[in-house]
Amino acid sequence: YATKLKEGWFAITDTSAREGIGMSFTKEVFKSIYLWMPYGGWRGQVYCVAPEPWTGYPSWLPKSIEKGVYSTLGPGETLEADSVLTVFTGREEVSSIDARGNVF
Repeated sequence: YATKLKEGWFAITDTSAREGIGMSFTKEVFKSIYLWMPYGGWRGQVYCVAPEPWTGYPSWLPKSIEKGVYSTLGPGETLEADSVLTVFTGREEVSSIDARGNVF
């Protein structure tokens, strides 16, 4: 988990290929990023990575409650948040991604 986010975005860059993916999201809603990496295979893929903005951590609810790092919705409540996924090329480094998916 990445838990001390300064801003609401992340990027994963292949520096040798100068390409990558990134995402911007509402940091006040998604307070951490979970990085799922099933080394050794998943659905025919040998290596894969799935970064996901999360509202709390860790994924085991009793531990999240113990640490006080979870979110709840009451009956009939809704939650809306903005996010955008972007793919980029021609970059070895990313300094930010804005709410429209522009990469800097």
